[in-house]
Amino acid sequence: MSTASREERVEAEASPDAISEELYTLFAGLGRRREQKVTTASASGEEGLLHYLAYQRDGVTPGFLKDQLGVGSGRMADILRRLEEKQLIIRDEDPKDSRRVIVHITAQGRDQAVWMNQRVLAWYGKLRRYLGEEDSRELIRILRKLGEFHG
Repeated sequence: MSTASREERVEAEASPDAISEELYTLFAGLGRRREQKVTTASASGEEGLLHYLAYQRDGVTPGFLKDQLGVGSGRMADILRRLEEKQLIIRDEDPKDSRRVIVHITAQGRDQAVWMNQRVLAWYGKLRRYLGEEDSRELIRILRKLGEFHG
């Protein structure tokens, strides 16, 4: 019986696309760490919000999104306004509390998020091919370790 951990076995079986997705997730996660106060335009702006609504959780409050993306209230208001003008999101009244707003992604917004995700994964696919499988896995290991660092 193999002594490899479940995580190591899953990684060994991962497809090239799964490795690219893991690299993307880990890089984006580093940018959202509160301790670092580092964000990227794609992770914390319009793209990040659309990605969150399309792939994580749709139908949430602006305050929840603000916390998830690590941006201030003013920046969140600007992002929501721009996305609503582009018809990529809609803001609805919360049926349980008319004082609250719930943000939903539109079909057009979901299409935009899918297109952006494909573009980003293509870039990380190039990175994976450049590094090779062994170095890509090593980078994932190091990025996970960095994600645990609270210096």
